[in-house]
Amino acid sequence: MGGSVALLLLIPYQIGKRLIGRRSIAFPPSTMPYIALSMMALFSAVWLILLLRSKNDEKEQADSSLISSGESIVRVSITFFILCLGAIFINRIGFISTSFFLTVLLLFYYGVRSWKMLLSISAAISLFTYAFFKLFMKIPLPAGILF
Repeated sequence: MGGSVALLLLIPYQIGKRLIGRRSIAFPPSTMPYIALSMMALFSAVWLILLLRSKNDEKEQADSSLISSGESIVRVSITFFILCLGAIFINRIGFISTSFFLTVLLLFYYGVRSWKMLLSISAAISLFTYAFFKLFMKIPLPAGILF
């Protein structure tokens, strides 16, 4: 939570201000970092409150958290690797295609096995994200070779 708040305070010094309406972007460049960091701070605060309110005196909970910490490192590493693949391919095959394939990979990795569910959720997330950034926020996204 502290990192989110610190970054929120640093945004005005790190992202240049631009007058709204000068280009095709409808919002200043700092809008998305403000939204993302505010959400991170909010979720961190909720998580911290829930953590402080929970009863951690049971030995079973402590043992299971130690076991899952090794699994968590593997999951985070694989997720990071998949996201790095997305960063490599986003300019080559475009935003919509990359986000679709990344979502399929991540959903499959985290246990979704129904192809209907994989394809429908991936398509919905890709199209919603595209609509939000391209149409609502008017932020140009990589088109790639497919579009």
